[in-house]
Amino acid sequence: MNAISSVFASFAAAAGPVFSFVLHSSMMGSAVLVLILLLRRMMRTALSPAVRCLLWLPAVLLLLSPRLPDTGLGWVKAMERPSVLSRKVTEEPERGVVVRTDTPTFLHANNPTSVTPKAGLALSETSAVIWCIGSAAVMSFWLFSYLMLKLRVRQRSSRVSRSFAAKAELWAKAMGLRKTPRLRLTHAVKTPAVMGMLRAEILLPPTFVDTLNPDELRMVMLHEMGHVKRCDLLF
Repeated sequence: MNAISSVFASFAAAAGPVFSFVLHSSMMGSAVLVLILLLRRMMRTALSPAVRCLLWLPAVLLLLSPRLPDTGLGWVKAMERPSVLSRKVTEEPERGVVVRTDTPTFLHANNPTSVTPKAGLALSETSAVIWCIGSAAVMSFWLFSYLMLKLRVRQRSSRVSRSFAAKAELWAKAMGLRKTPRLRLTHAVKTPAVMGMLRAEILLPPTFVDTLNPDELRMVMLHEMGHVKRCDLLF
């Protein structure tokens, strides 16, 4: 039991600094995101789609920055207090021994008294553990969902017709793609979608080709191929 407690305490202590960084980064990033949204709304007609996309770059750089500006918020600093009372013992020739803790305690050399610091998790470490558990749960959920989607696509998909594949090849060349993305007809999606970051695939509902006229079909396919060309999934 002691070994488990020790491992848990070590994990909490290691997760604390990471959580502190994420907390600062989230607050700074949230402020920047609000400013970006306001700027996009005020200059909605004056900015091109490419510029509106690049506006998110400062937020990304801020969230990934190893050093963040000091927020100056006292409650954040209060969360970072150590969980175990730190003691600094200083021997002085005539004044005895001074033990410094959160509540200073003076011990005289003639009457030594043992002081056992209170063990426990600080607020930052408790929050870090909760954050790690929540993050792991969310990541596991999305990874499971993605793997299940891939499984459904592989089990319930078919190839497009040769005529449609030939049209898709022309559309890919028009978009400047070196290689036409793989096309799959599958019941796993209800609307056209792109899957795969390294090897992109365009997923299409089985009735997709028959329900749109040629112009609408071309516009939708160029839209999906635009995602592939810009590597939107990777970003």
